[in-house]
Amino acid sequence: MSASPEPHLPGRACHAFVDGLRRLPIEPDRIPDFERLSEVLMRHTGWQVVAVPGLVPDDVFFAHLAQRRFPAGQFIRRADQSGPAAAGIRTCDGCPPPRSPGPVCR
Repeated sequence: MSASPEPHLPGRACHAFVDGLRRLPIEPDRIPDFERLSEVLMRHTGWQVVAVPGLVPDDVFFAHLAQRRFPAGQFIRRADQSGPAAAGIRTCDGCPPPRSPGPVCR
């Protein structure tokens, strides 16, 4: 993440998500330390983050998830490579576009 998402969350994310995000050792001006992040996640959820070099095949991705490990890319994007479109995220018909107003949790 290049900046904290918190200013954009009120009214768009449920309280549990915002509270959980605030507990994570993620600073908007630093590269996340996967080891520190995993320690907090393991303590609260039993999950951890594992570094991967980039996109991994589906079978590798789901094998990690089955072991309560979330694979996260260990690379840095340039500013022009960030955002949903750069990550290949597309919305489907009827889905709200990224950063759309409105609550996510009810």
